[in-house]
Parts: sequence; C-alpha cells; structure tokens
Amino acid sequence: MCKSPYPFRDDGLLWLLLCLVVTGRLLALDPERSAEQYQFSQWNTNHGIPYTSVRHVFQSSDGFLWLGTRGGLARFDGVNFTPYTHAEVPEMIDDDVWSVSEDSQGVLWVGTSKGILLHQNGRWWRPESLRLVENSKVRWIERDGEEMYFATTTGLFCYQAGRASPVPLPREVQFKELRTVRRVGDKGWLIAAQPAWWVQGDSGAMIRDEKNLPLQEVWAVQAMPDHSWLIGSESGLYSFRGAQAVRIGKIDGYTLQSVRSLLIDRDKNLWIGTRGDLLRVVGHTASVMERTGVDAFTNFLHLFEDREGALWGGNDTGLVRLGDVKAVNLGRSEGLGARSVVGVLRDRTGSIWLGLWGGGLTRLSPQGQVEQTFREGVLASDSVWNLAEGPDGVLWLGYHTQGLGRIKEGRV
Repeated sequence: MCKSPYPFRDDGLLWLLLCLVVTGRLLALDPERSAEQYQFSQWNTNHGIPYTSVRHVFQSSDGFLWLGTRGGLARFDGVNFTPYTHAEVPEMIDDDVWSVSEDSQGVLWVGTSKGILLHQNGRWWRPESLRLVENSKVRWIERDGEEMYFATTTGLFCYQAGRASPVPLPREVQFKELRTVRRVGDKGWLIAAQPAWWVQGDSGAMIRDEKNLPLQEVWAVQAMPDHSWLIGSESGLYSFRGAQAVRIGKIDGYTLQSVRSLLIDRDKNLWIGTRGDLLRVVGHTASVMERTGVDAFTNFLHLFEDREGALWGGNDTGLVRLGDVKAVNLGRSEGLGARSVVGVLRDRTGSIWLGLWGGGLTRLSPQGQVEQTFREGVLASDSVWNLAEGPDGVLWLGYHTQGLGRIKEGRV
C-alpha cells in the first residue's frame, strides 16, 4: 500500500459517544458509511491557505498535496501549509493558480494566468520552451507518459523532448473559456469549453443536448466504467456517448443542477459536487454528504482521491478531507436509542452489547451493525448501567434504579 510521508491530523467528532474498533478496508471510502462516520478535516485561510477558494488539488510523487488558488500556490504536508506567491517566489509573476501536475522527471508544473512555472528541489524557473503561453491562462495540465499536455482558454498544446507545440485540431473546432480536457484514445479529445467539443482524429463535433443546443458552461467531465462520459455543467449533469448529450435530471430523487465537479473513486462510486451539495452515488442510490454543525459540503470546485483512498475537495471555504478509518462512530442516526452509552460488552459470540442511559439495550453484530434493540416494557428500565456475561452465556443487566435483569437464550 502506498503511504504518504506525513500523518494527517483529524479533530474528529467530539460529541460522538461511541467508537467501536472493527475490521475495515485500508483503502477507499467505505460506501456503507455515512458522512458522519468518515474522518473529517477542514482547513481555510486561518490555517495558512493563501486564498479562501481552492480550485485545484494535486498529489506529487513525494506525497505532498499542492493546492491551486486565486491567491497563490500552497504545499500541504498533512500538518502545515507552505504558501508560494510572488512575494516568496519572484518567478511567480502571477499568483492566480489554475492547475498543477508533475512530469516523468518529478518536475512540478504550475499553470497560472501568466503561463507555466516549473519547480523541483527548491528551484523555480520559467523555461524558454514554454514562452508561447507566457501571457495565457493555463487551465489544465496533464502528463501522458513522457509527454505533457496543457491547455489555455483557447488552445491545446503538447510538450515533448524539450519542445512545446500546438496540438492540431480540426478547423471547425473553435472555442473559448476552456476549463478542462480529457484524452480519448490516441487522437481523441473531449474539450470542456464554450462550447464543448468531441474530437476524433480529423473530425470534430460540437456536443449538443436533446434540444440540439450546444452544451455551454461545462465545468467537469468524467470517464465512466461503461466507456460513456459524464459532463457537469451549469445547467446540470449529462451522459455522453459520442453523439448527443442526454440530461440526467435526477438521481434517486435528487435533482441535479449546477454540477461543478465529478469523480469516480477506486471502488467505482460516483461523487458529484454541485453548487449546493456533495453527492455520493453507489449503484443507483444517492446520498447527500452532511455532517452535524458543518456547512463545508457546498460548491466543490475540484474533487481528488489520494493514494490512500481519502477524498479531498476544494471549495469556496477552503480544503475538505474525508477519510476512512477502522473506528466506526455510532449514534442516533445509526439506530442507537440514545446518545449516552454507559455500558459495553462483547460476548462469546462476538456480538457487542450496549447499555444506554435512557435508550435501553442494543445488540450489535461483530461488524458493528445494529441488530436488536430492547426498550422499557421488555426491560425493567431504559437505563442499563452495567453488563456482564456468565459462564453459561447468560447476559446480566444492571439497571440504574431497578436492580438486576438477565437475557437467556434471547429472552429477557
């Protein structure tokens, strides 16, 4: 398993009253868990990010995270942010950072509103070979083997063997305000711009919706496992298979509007960042990521999965991380009758028994799932203070004011 060179701090959810250690996967976010059960971390300008809005997240080969913002570049080691602006790096003539990538030699490429800046081993420079985009906004950079591809708002370029040159596109392909690009095979491109284009070799077709209108204001594109594409735009989400773009109005009852970011994680779960929510789609089931007292799950400009399977999101409030853990937090939303757990016992079968203050008795599976609940009426009281298992497998209950009780062969 790839390990990043730094420990990630996590403040946790201090109000949760139960943490059960169960066996879990070490990679990817478990789709069975709610947002409340993931490790959650959030950072903003108070932590050292140079600008409130984070528009790009990239992990370099040495494990560091690099953030692109309107107010500069930042490197994150899991604990501290190191900002890079014109004040610290004279070669950075513009602090407006749009994209970050890395070439095969470990050189960091930074796309700004004034061309491309390179970085390696503490050195920053602007090579003569990239002067052709010196005064252009570089919105997208991506490595393909030994080659580097990058795009300005109006053109696509390839860097190979120390030389940069425009990528030849069909004459009919004309666009402005390019936001991102995806390669399709050896000679194909999906260009998210105004308008969006589908390019295959020497021919290009403007991507149109069901009303035959050109698709405008495209923010994100994502290749799907079935070889189709998802396109996120200001008008919503579209499915595209090389012909007409078909609007996906709803997923599992959730209306999709203003889709700003898309990601397929390593478990093939779909993440959708809209102007208002972060949505996780597992199969045909959609769930909105929400956490008590947290309003950070809105307007994600970029979604990124790191080598350890954690989900990172850059949005208008800063940087957000969701990580999976072996510890599962349980509360009312998972089926407990109360928030205060005062007794815990694992019996000889591996089941876990919880005595709750005002919530009765709950039995969990060895994996931490709620399987059975006992409340007052069956129990002498809803406040179960102590739990013990006898040598014969009988479970003994100590009530707060009602003495003792027992459960034998499933009967109270």
